[in-house]
Amino acid sequence: MGFTREQTTTLRKLNVILLRDHPFYGHIMASCRWDRQDNMPSVAGLHIRAAFLTLLISEAFFTLHPQEQAFVITHELMHFLFKHPMRMQHQCTDLKNIAADLAVNSYLHSTSRLDRAESSIYPEQFQLPENRTYEYYLRELQRLVREGKIKVISTCRCGGGGGSSSKGKPGICPDCGGKKKLQSGEGGDHHWEIESTPEEASELSRKLYNTAKSVGSVPAGLLRELYEAEARISWEELFINAAQSSEMAEEWRFCKRHYSRRYGTIPGVVHEYLGDMKVTVDTSGSMGSKEIGACFSVVDKMRALGYNIQIFEHDAAYLREYPYEGIPPKVLGGGGTCIESTFKHIALEYPDTDQVFCFTDGMIFDLESARMIADENGWDIVWVLTQSHDMPFGQAILMEVDSEIHGM
Repeated sequence: MGFTREQTTTLRKLNVILLRDHPFYGHIMASCRWDRQDNMPSVAGLHIRAAFLTLLISEAFFTLHPQEQAFVITHELMHFLFKHPMRMQHQCTDLKNIAADLAVNSYLHSTSRLDRAESSIYPEQFQLPENRTYEYYLRELQRLVREGKIKVISTCRCGGGGGSSSKGKPGICPDCGGKKKLQSGEGGDHHWEIESTPEEASELSRKLYNTAKSVGSVPAGLLRELYEAEARISWEELFINAAQSSEMAEEWRFCKRHYSRRYGTIPGVVHEYLGDMKVTVDTSGSMGSKEIGACFSVVDKMRALGYNIQIFEHDAAYLREYPYEGIPPKVLGGGGTCIESTFKHIALEYPDTDQVFCFTDGMIFDLESARMIADENGWDIVWVLTQSHDMPFGQAILMEVDSEIHGM
């Protein structure tokens, strides 16, 4: 569905205003494509492709005041520049939505002349400091939920009271039934369509940033850590992001606990992401209990996201396999480290495998023969290393068990 002539004029005027008053954001908006999409939970969204970024605009967007429209556009652009869509992907939960909005809103408020959107959420409402990272706000929100200080805020543009449930999930506004779209920054669902790899999306964000930087004034402190030195993301986040291509399947199913947003009826439908993961765990003598425990902690997170996970233990040879069901058994092993026999077992028993995750210290003595098996079966190998090691193939993630989480 395209825009009307009046709507197109409104968007062009808005772009001119941003170019005049906030040239950095104005040039990024001018570099994007614009498309109409009403079937979104918010008034605006993003469609991320490898070659270009599309701003998705709903009918409700055009009912906003021009100052609110400017805030919505810059808000969505900042989510993209901070790489929130690529890093959250299919795990865009309620608390993550709020944490991302807190990071963006506090930054926009402190570094630009954009009018503060009073309906949006800000860190001070949670008694949290401004200008912190998405990970910081997520961690603090999780702490507040555990301590029972918040249940997770639910806001609604109808002007009603909003609501929250006893289980910490956003409730439905009793005034409008949750049918009205939330404005960007109010802590509601985000709408981000991603048709690119994280690497392609990161490269696109760099191009847009550099283009706008060359012709527009960069707001104070913008993306200093993100672009002058690559943002440091926790190894758990990197692991979850890498898993998104692991034998994923999507399906819609009816659910009586969710209402239909379009028709307001029950049952509604739920979009679920299902995945199978093959995880090898090095249980040789050089792997400590802390590292193996960290491995199973992140595996437990993946299980909570709906993945079916098969564990393969090995030291100098393949030892055993079992489905991960929440409580890891006492690991076997304690010898040297080889992985060829484990790869052979996976290739024989699971011929449809396309990705294998390997937790190890990296000191593997048969990597070349293992590489031949991986190449022959077309596997994407992800090494999760307990110490820095140059792996000859696959993607490497360095495990930092006791480190803080950094990034925008």
